[in-house]
Amino acid sequence: MTNQEITHQITQVLEGNSAAFQPIYLEVIDPLYRFCYYRLQHTQQAEDVVQECVLKAYQRLGQYNPQKGTFTQWLYAIARTTLIDYLRRQRPTEAIDYAEDLPGSDDVPSRADQALALKAVDAALRKLHPERQLLIQLHYREELTFKEISERVGKSEAACKMATSRALEQLRGALAQA
Repeated sequence: MTNQEITHQITQVLEGNSAAFQPIYLEVIDPLYRFCYYRLQHTQQAEDVVQECVLKAYQRLGQYNPQKGTFTQWLYAIARTTLIDYLRRQRPTEAIDYAEDLPGSDDVPSRADQALALKAVDAALRKLHPERQLLIQLHYREELTFKEISERVGKSEAACKMATSRALEQLRGALAQA
């Protein structure tokens, strides 16, 4: 959906047609879940945060201003804030065991090496500035184009490319030191 189409749907919701929110929900739910799951690494927690984000967005639709940015930018700002609040309420936990997420293999040492490598990448990634983490996540994990990323974060496509390139350089440096 284009931002104009989303704005039209929002207008209908604000006029009392709550069913008009469904196409918006269907458009944003999967990327929003991936965003939250990546940060939390826990299915139930990610689902809880996504539910809270969607509820906040629905309740605050009247505050959305298309002149200030796209709906996706507005929604991700809500998601970031909700994630931060959620993490503050939680006590620190260990990251999940990545070996469970790897493709099946009878080669246990190889799977263990892959799991350790993934943990190292994740640890190095978490040391980056949150904006850089987000850019790497959106481009490499969610496989978005730089044009799509620029629409989400509210920066030019060129700025997103440059920032992602710099984030990768910083990530490589952190991995080399590990």
